[in-house]
Amino acid sequence: MLEVEGQPILGKAAADIAPLMKKAPGETLLMKLKRTSGDVYTVRLTATRR
Repeated sequence: MLEVEGQPILGKAAADIAPLMKKAPGETLLMKLKRTSGDVYTVRLTATRR
C-alpha cells in the first residue's frame, strides 16, 4: 500500500494507519496500491456491517 485516503503511509505503523481505514457502513475507502511489477493502481472499497 502506498496511500490510504490520499495520505502516504510508507513507513508508518499499522496502529497509525488503522484509524484511516475505519469506515461506517456505506462509506468508501480509497487506497493506492503497487503491484510487484511496479504498476500503481487505485481501489475503492465500500464498508459493510460485520
